[in-house]
Amino acid sequence: MRPEVIKREFSQFKAEVATVFALLHELAVEAGAPADKQVAAGLLSGINAPFLFVVVGEVKSGKSSFINALLRENICAVAPDPCTDRIQKIVYASENYERPVSDQVAELGRPAEILKEIAIVDTPGTNSIIERHQEITEGFIPESDLVIFVFPAQNPYSHTAWELFALVHETWRKKVIFVLQQADRASPEELSVGAARVVEYARARGLASPTVFTVSAKRSWDDAEGSGMAAIWRYIRETVTGGRHYLLKMESLLATAGKVAADLGAALSREAVLLEADRAEAERIERLMARGRGASEREVEVVRARLLAAYDACVAETVAEFEAGLSVGNLVRTSVAGFFRRRNALKDWLAGVNARFSEAFLRRAEGLSKEAAATLSEGVALTMERLLDELKRGRDQAPSGLQPPALTRQRFAVIDQVVANLGALLAGEALADKMRPQGLEKMGDQAVIGGFITAVGAVIAAATHTVVFDVTGGVLTTIGALVALNTLALKRRSVVRRFREGFAAGRAQLETDLGGKLMAQVRLVYADAEMAFAPYFESLESRAERLARLGAKSGDLNRALDGQRAKVAALAESPSDPTAQTGS
Repeated sequence: MRPEVIKREFSQFKAEVATVFALLHELAVEAGAPADKQVAAGLLSGINAPFLFVVVGEVKSGKSSFINALLRENICAVAPDPCTDRIQKIVYASENYERPVSDQVAELGRPAEILKEIAIVDTPGTNSIIERHQEITEGFIPESDLVIFVFPAQNPYSHTAWELFALVHETWRKKVIFVLQQADRASPEELSVGAARVVEYARARGLASPTVFTVSAKRSWDDAEGSGMAAIWRYIRETVTGGRHYLLKMESLLATAGKVAADLGAALSREAVLLEADRAEAERIERLMARGRGASEREVEVVRARLLAAYDACVAETVAEFEAGLSVGNLVRTSVAGFFRRRNALKDWLAGVNARFSEAFLRRAEGLSKEAAATLSEGVALTMERLLDELKRGRDQAPSGLQPPALTRQRFAVIDQVVANLGALLAGEALADKMRPQGLEKMGDQAVIGGFITAVGAVIAAATHTVVFDVTGGVLTTIGALVALNTLALKRRSVVRRFREGFAAGRAQLETDLGGKLMAQVRLVYADAEMAFAPYFESLESRAERLARLGAKSGDLNRALDGQRAKVAALAESPSDPTAQTGS
């Protein structure tokens, strides 16, 4: 017959509480709260740990026989052997084993089902109990659920055992019972005197109401009730594993679990508040980014307008020079000079017009370009600095002091990553170089070439269709040039108009290229900034999903804890009949 040391309803309750503690541990792990995880692991270990009984008795006290009878398993040999010559902790194991824990303590594993519910600490069966009291009192008594002092029924006067009791009771105030073993060897009178002496000695050492049992371990295998062992099982079941003592222990464990759950819930609430603050921060960042981009794009329009105004001013000067050069006097002087130098003076003159325009425009454009680059880069840098300030201010919103949970650590890591990304963006290629209108010289050349080619075509068309004019390097013949002079003079207005049209086409191309390329540069810089912030924006959604999942688990956990607390209250109200026998 296996002794019932735990009531069925208490055993079921213990299993349910263990499930709740496992949920608590899971939540603490997922939330990344190391301290809460450690406490939850301790609760889970504590609730699953068997009840711990410390048995004290000297040699010849019948302690080994009593342990076997208590567990209903032949675990300790009755004769003195390694089971009784040092401290032994007897625990459940699927196979027999023995391993040293320290010089004074060994652990024995035994495949006895009862050991799933209780573990036994078997103290030395020698007069060296006091010599080893530190290992007993510090290593096992604080965790014990019951301390059992075993005496021979005919001689309950062991000096060392009573010394150890005084230490245990004075320091730890643990639940203690006294067992007069080998009752079958004593007469009723001897049992009555022995029990009375135990009560007397216990009261003298501070225990007001000693609990004493008389037991015959030898007879218990055949007659559990008559041997007195059944009474001990009932006492344990009613007062230790299923009584008020056990309920208080469960209440304490559940109270600790409730505090951990409340801490986790509060941490999740803080994370939810922080998430909402970060979402608002993200909206501010997006608004700052949009404002900065808009300001930069408006500055691009200002730069383009100023560059085009510079172009228009240079074109006006060049057209005036060109128009003056088409006067009869200037054309004659140009033609005569070319005749003596054997060069195409008209072409040289036009090339000079081109060079002077290009030099004037590029000189003005370069100054405007540098000024614009500085203005644009300062605007972008200011926007980036504001974004960094927003991020750093958001980072400081998290509570300091205690180690933050996983979600906060993830948030810190993401913000640090974004700050690093923005820092790299600002520290990389100079913003002024990125913002400067690129290719202005090429754009100016193209604009001038457009006007130049158009002007040459006008000259050719105005001069004569019979004169050969090679724009790429040929010369007008002397006779052809003289004929062209008269024709150019007569068609001067038409030639100037076409010359203007050439520059107008160049202006349109310049406006398109300048605005498009510079705007593209500005947008590229802000695209880089948006990419730098991508981890931050993405983390908001992942954090929201994780918080929702953890919040649901937290709700389930609190409901489960409420249910178990209600069961503790119900069990506390259920009738119990703790049995305490006093030998007579």
